[in-house]
Amino acid sequence: MKNYFPAKYLNNQVGRPPSSASCPLVTETTGRKGFSLIEMMVVVVIMAILAAVAIPLYKNNQIDAYAPEGEAVIYAYSMAAQRYRAYNGNSFAGMTKAGLQASPYNVVETTTNWTFALSGVGANTFTLTASGNISALSGQTITFSYDATATPSETKTYSW
Repeated sequence: MKNYFPAKYLNNQVGRPPSSASCPLVTETTGRKGFSLIEMMVVVVIMAILAAVAIPLYKNNQIDAYAPEGEAVIYAYSMAAQRYRAYNGNSFAGMTKAGLQASPYNVVETTTNWTFALSGVGANTFTLTASGNISALSGQTITFSYDATATPSETKTYSW
């Protein structure tokens, strides 16, 4: 059997074929051009898994980013309501959202992402509700309830 490779390119190991690194006469071309269908399907599955995890996390982060806006305005309304009660004989009766926005309370709604409502106004109770205005907050609400009967208590609930 005749050896077709010069001796200086052989690896001195019996049975080991020369490689392109050790012998410039040997080239390693497989004839492949592009990716196989299986490789492409694996990439698509990996991308789908990443999207299935990332999209809900992104939506939750959007809601969490907008929540402090609503909370800040609810806090301003609740503080104004406390002042209203102090000025009006320890009673919330007759309190309105428009009244809290006027002097001397001057509550300013600093966001357009939430719609605020005042309800359940009684002598000792009131409820403030912030409802989402934009698509990221669709169906999201923050509810703040205050009860000043025997021991004043505040309850804040979220709907997301």
